[in-house]
Amino acid sequence: MSTKRLSAVVSATVVALLLSGCGPAATEQIAAKDLNMSQPPANTVTATAVDASQLAKADDPAVLYAEIKAMVGTAAASEPLQCKKTGLGHKPCGGPASYLIYSTQGLDEAVLLQKVSRYNQLVQAEQQRLGLVSDCAVVPEPGVALVGGFCVASGQGDTF
Repeated sequence: MSTKRLSAVVSATVVALLLSGCGPAATEQIAAKDLNMSQPPANTVTATAVDASQLAKADDPAVLYAEIKAMVGTAAASEPLQCKKTGLGHKPCGGPASYLIYSTQGLDEAVLLQKVSRYNQLVQAEQQRLGLVSDCAVVPEPGVALVGGFCVASGQGDTF
């Protein structure tokens, strides 16, 4: 794929992700029936030595988003205390675009939170660069619960 084409695809993906924070976000819940609880996510990312290509990927919001989704995987947990949440994305008026529900079971939480922080910074910078605005509505922060061996949002709120 040419560099111009790749750049266009990445730009379109970033814009789509940014615009998704401007309206009501769809709550994305994982159906336990579709999950294989005995297998960890195939694309789990762990901390390793970084080469030049990985450094370039660290500044690509679409790549970071995919890595975050892969790290969270099914959010399987065996105890309620393993279920957590963090703000994901950024609304142009401030605050997170949604909330990421995740499990600390088998997850390097520090690496995940670093990726989320970097993703949020990149999204905010892109919104500022493009001059994007939003409805400035505060996204309700959901609770978290352990249901059927998986961390899920409880109550109201927008989640990833």
